[in-house]
Amino acid sequence: MDGGQPLAGGSAPEHRRSLIEQIAEGGGGRCSVAGDDFEAMDRPHGHHKEPREPLSDVVRNSFEKVKRDTLLDAGYVQELQQQVPGQLMWLRSSLGLFIQVGLFTVYVGLDCGKTIFNSIALKGDLRIVPQSIPICQAFLQVVLGLSIALSIKGKPALAEVFNLQKILKFLPVSLIFAAAQSFNVLSYTVLSGGTIKILGQVRLLQTALLSKFLLGRSYQLTQWTVIAVIVLAAGNFCLGKEDNKMRWACYQELQEIEANESYSLDSTGIPQACIMGNPDATDNKMQEVQSSMTLGLCYVFTYLILSDLGSLVCERFLKTEEDQPYYIQKTWMEIGSFPCAFILSFLVPLGQSFLGVAEKRWRPQMWWSEHEKCSDPSWASQGTNMNYCGGFFRNWTVAAVIALLLCMSHSFLSGLVVKKLNSVVKLLGKCASLALVFFIGDCWILRKLDPSPICMIAALTVMLATFTFMNLKPSREEKPRDVADGQSTDRQASVEMTQR
Repeated sequence: MDGGQPLAGGSAPEHRRSLIEQIAEGGGGRCSVAGDDFEAMDRPHGHHKEPREPLSDVVRNSFEKVKRDTLLDAGYVQELQQQVPGQLMWLRSSLGLFIQVGLFTVYVGLDCGKTIFNSIALKGDLRIVPQSIPICQAFLQVVLGLSIALSIKGKPALAEVFNLQKILKFLPVSLIFAAAQSFNVLSYTVLSGGTIKILGQVRLLQTALLSKFLLGRSYQLTQWTVIAVIVLAAGNFCLGKEDNKMRWACYQELQEIEANESYSLDSTGIPQACIMGNPDATDNKMQEVQSSMTLGLCYVFTYLILSDLGSLVCERFLKTEEDQPYYIQKTWMEIGSFPCAFILSFLVPLGQSFLGVAEKRWRPQMWWSEHEKCSDPSWASQGTNMNYCGGFFRNWTVAAVIALLLCMSHSFLSGLVVKKLNSVVKLLGKCASLALVFFIGDCWILRKLDPSPICMIAALTVMLATFTFMNLKPSREEKPRDVADGQSTDRQASVEMTQR
């Protein structure tokens, strides 16, 4: 049989060629050896796979798509399209995309930087007066807002900024945010920045409950499940953090016993730091760790509740003043926040004393009443005694100044940045900030103990669950075929939870 001739006794069509000829010309089929699955060997002549797009073209097309879609909120893009299309065209250029990436970097950097420097300034052996940061922040923001108003509107802006009626109108918002800021700085005196960030993600549960019972929104079972995962992972993180501190406290006391033969033990022969759940052990370090975590949780969740409440109230007030620019509205709130923060600097330590908080936590906050021994320089300069002497700006360092500047910038600019960026970019910024604060801040820059693997796994779980939750879309139920177009069905799809 000739390979180029048909079999004897049969006549094959001219287009049907031998397998060897088809393979030689790139046709034919493939066989899967692993699965013994032979594909069709006689695919039509001329049928070839489309060539893959080069990687450089894929990157270029992705870059062009990002430029075309921008990193900005869709509503803001539509507003620019209608009012200033030339500016939107510039934002879709390479330089415009670079500016947008810069906004995203500012958003992440401010959030991450203020958390790390607040931890440095507010948590340690030598601490500043916690309420000094909110007071100075409110004052500087009033100065900043007034400067912007004068530079844009001139002297007539003075009457607009110091409008007593508007300031009193925004006073409830100022009071709520001032109280929230007070509990926020207090949380840094007990917990690390990474722990505060992790616990902050529990806010999703709080927002979901408020949205459901106040706004009547419904959510998917998947959304509630992811929120439960976030809450449980945050709980595991706190338990792992507490357990890690207890283990290190026990280890340090065992090391002290080995170094000091005269170290006295109690009747059980067990170091105090290694006794778990002993209420009679007054100097038990484990009880101190547990009380610190409990107190920190109270500070954080009080801050979250006040912050969300303030956001709801603030949104209603701002809608009534839509004709006023943002810097004027912000200045009205900060003018009210300054006296509120100043009054809270007296009320907070007095309230802690009344509630039975340890004296070493509230006594240094009384900047107006120094310790009776502060007049003795030899006593005042010894170790932590400096926390009781020095007045309002006691123990202020470069870290405290940087923390103040970052807090002020974050408070004034992040609102604008968040408002302009789209939801996906804000999601990436939140996850990036959380990761940077924990892995760079807690595990490296502010590291005091070896990080617990349980805490690292729990932190990653919170990050991934947060990212998953933000990307969940409500299921769109298809209309029944027997329902005409334009008619609504009895069942309604879930509403996607809005993120603030």
